[in-house]
Amino acid sequence: MFPEVSELEETPAETTDESETITDETETSSDEQTFQPIDLSDAILTISYNVTNDEGAVEPVILVEEPFDGTFDYFGVTDEPTEVTISLKVSEDAEPLEIATVIGTGRDIHFALVDDLGWDPEIALIGTASYTLDPEKKFTISGDLSFLDTDLDETIVYLNWKEFDDDGNSKNKRETLWMMHNDSFVIEGDTEIPQVAKLWVLGMNIPGLFVTFDVVLEPKGEYTVSQLGNQKDEFGVSSESGYHALLIDSWQQQEDYLGLKERITEENERLEELIESGAEYSESELTDHETAADGTDDNVEVVAVSLIPEPAEGCEDAVAQPEDAVLQPTKVVQHQALRSKIAAMVQELDDRRTNTMKEIAESHKDPMARYLAVRLNPWERRNYSPRISILRELESVMD
Repeated sequence: MFPEVSELEETPAETTDESETITDETETSSDEQTFQPIDLSDAILTISYNVTNDEGAVEPVILVEEPFDGTFDYFGVTDEPTEVTISLKVSEDAEPLEIATVIGTGRDIHFALVDDLGWDPEIALIGTASYTLDPEKKFTISGDLSFLDTDLDETIVYLNWKEFDDDGNSKNKRETLWMMHNDSFVIEGDTEIPQVAKLWVLGMNIPGLFVTFDVVLEPKGEYTVSQLGNQKDEFGVSSESGYHALLIDSWQQQEDYLGLKERITEENERLEELIESGAEYSESELTDHETAADGTDDNVEVVAVSLIPEPAEGCEDAVAQPEDAVLQPTKVVQHQALRSKIAAMVQELDDRRTNTMKEIAESHKDPMARYLAVRLNPWERRNYSPRISILRELESVMD
């Protein structure tokens, strides 16, 4: 996958003026002119996995090894989930580009060579990323973001969680899906115990699409990323059962919470309309300390004053007459009341979240639920005292 040549670069200039314009624009985008995709004439694609022989030595098993010209399909059958390495060696001197995933889970695996300006070339999984070999520890996160009604081909999904060894030590694991497939994605992984993870969704070509979610992972957990209520461009992570449902869905998926978000969206749209239309009020619509007759709250104020400029030095005799003065609003719309209303509603949303999790952390009968609530941290960032107190209490009942 690489940038297409633009029509501007393909179409010859027909007139002198157009030629000058084209020259100016191509001079500012010389990187695009000089960009060359990777030469795949000697590229070899390998898909392999490791097995341990009777002597305990690890041996590679080659599923695929063939030239790669930019397209590839492989259909096979496997008896069980198998971790494979997809490797692309573009030349003898180059280090291979590699990525690992699990096949044999009942899902198709799509991948691409991402070769673009500003990025080092890499192999990227598209749509599905699978990293689990144990169905007893498996979790699945699936999402359908087609409701956003925009191009999601260059959207990246990250998941950060922890892996634990036999001694209980943990290390951070981060997996990436470079792009969506048909506006949807699936991430499969495994976890030994319930834990708090982070999910990011980043739209490389969509300004403002960078959101992060808490996900309470646990073995056999099923999680769905979908539209949040009737919000046009907001989504969340939900689960029908388990600790995620207890700690997050219990406030985020409730009708009153979603209804409050709807009202905040409506008030923000109203505020934008006020800002856009405020400068258009005419003199006849504005009187001193008069409320705007546009359906706004009584305490949303419009102020108009008559401005007569002070004469410059030496021009004291040239004073504007009252009939020459221009009635001009100093504050076309006073938005503070509406802004305060929105801020209070946003604070109420946050209070619903924090109060629910504080209650679970302080008094729930399940110690693991309390521990996970502490990890989600419903207190102020530097307010360590309640967290330490609860963790000390849990230390006596959890290993």
